[in-house]
Amino acid sequence: MNAADWINAWTAANQALLGAEFGVLKARLTTVDATSVPEADGVARAEGDEHVEGDAGAEGDGRVRADAHAALQAAREAMPARAPIDTLTDAFGLSLFERSLVLLVAGAEMDAELADLCGHAVGQPQHPWATFGLALNLLPDPHWSALARTQPLRRWRLIEVDSDSALVTARLRLDERVLHYLAGMNLMDARLQPLLRFVPPPALVAESHEALAQAMAAQLMGRGDDSDTEMASGAPTKPGGSAGLGGSTGPGGSTGPDGSTGPGGSTGPDGSTGSGESTGSSGSAGSSASTAGAAARPGPTPLNLLHGDDATGREDVAARCAYLLGLRLHALDAQGLPGSLAELADVAVLWEREAALGAGALFIACEEDAATGPGQGAGASAAGTDAPVAARAKAFAEGVDGLIFMGARTPMALRRDARFHLVDRPSAAEQRALWTAALGPAAAGREAEIEAVAGQFRLSARAIASAAEASAEALAAAASPPRRPVAGVP
Repeated sequence: MNAADWINAWTAANQALLGAEFGVLKARLTTVDATSVPEADGVARAEGDEHVEGDAGAEGDGRVRADAHAALQAAREAMPARAPIDTLTDAFGLSLFERSLVLLVAGAEMDAELADLCGHAVGQPQHPWATFGLALNLLPDPHWSALARTQPLRRWRLIEVDSDSALVTARLRLDERVLHYLAGMNLMDARLQPLLRFVPPPALVAESHEALAQAMAAQLMGRGDDSDTEMASGAPTKPGGSAGLGGSTGPGGSTGPDGSTGPGGSTGPDGSTGSGESTGSSGSAGSSASTAGAAARPGPTPLNLLHGDDATGREDVAARCAYLLGLRLHALDAQGLPGSLAELADVAVLWEREAALGAGALFIACEEDAATGPGQGAGASAAGTDAPVAARAKAFAEGVDGLIFMGARTPMALRRDARFHLVDRPSAAEQRALWTAALGPAAAGREAEIEAVAGQFRLSARAIASAAEASAEALAAAASPPRRPVAGVP
């Protein structure tokens, strides 16, 4: 079975599993007593909605439930890899009741029959949707704290509550991002797409930058020596006033606006790699279980602040470090951050949720970093950071959790634990090595030219790679035979 066939098989198995989960909920809904469920407007149970009572009815209900659970067990055994609902449960530390509530709300939005049963269960068939009151009477191990703003379902915006009604009778909706995830399509939140760009690991990197990336990765994995790393202490200011994800991310589920993770809008649970899409790239909704228990892990991961005169080099070091950790890197330009603290908190929550679903690490680009694209030379501008932009970048960096890198020309004080790393442009010796590697066979016989360029200019690895590519194209064009003129053709 090739990769595409495996992905299709996983997607079909996940759809079957969701259907079986909904089947269990339908079996429960057929035996709910509507008189015990809180109602929005006091409407009595609809005529004809009475449920079968007595021994015969109870026996029949028992068979229906037993059959539904048997179908669910068979669907679970048929899954070739982890299901998105299980990854979601672990990533955000959901209780059994919270997990069941997510499935109930998803079912009401994805399965018309289940939605209709929800309305009839509360005696209001004109309201075919899930409510918290229904869930409390329907699902196992119910607890009132599930819909508290500080608990996972609302803290991470998994479920939205309509504000027009009381909490127990209000319509519950599943966030569109989460709904797609459960269905097997790991599409990045549309609200983040305009702010983020995917940063692939560099094809060409200076030796000192590679050494720094490896040292940072070793520190983050708990194997490094912090003796040569300057630390800034202080707890971060949390947007939303709640504990973050503790820096746990999954290696390879979701991608950003420029990184595709698989064909056809969905992939298997390992999140196949790749890049090149412009928006809405897809990945695996059944991402690796490395995110398990993320929401419950204590303490934020220290921020890594990369400073120095190599703007693109700072981004490359972060991308290389993320790659060594099995993660993807997305860059957020500080100029694009919203101005209000409330909006900054919203972006922080959305990113932390995205990271838990597999997006990986975040690079906050300050100063000239934000204006320097992958194809531009290093050290474009040395202009100072605009004060309002710097303030927004600091507020966001101090509030967002997860694996965060920050790039700025000069260090800045932060109210959170941070590690500071100097990233300057490559030395002359490193530039010679970069030119030789970038030019490949074309470098033969050009040692004097390379020596002169390396001694005269201080270029980044990206600038050298771009120049070498342009040189190779020019040489190829010069080596190709001239086109013969054809009569009548200009």
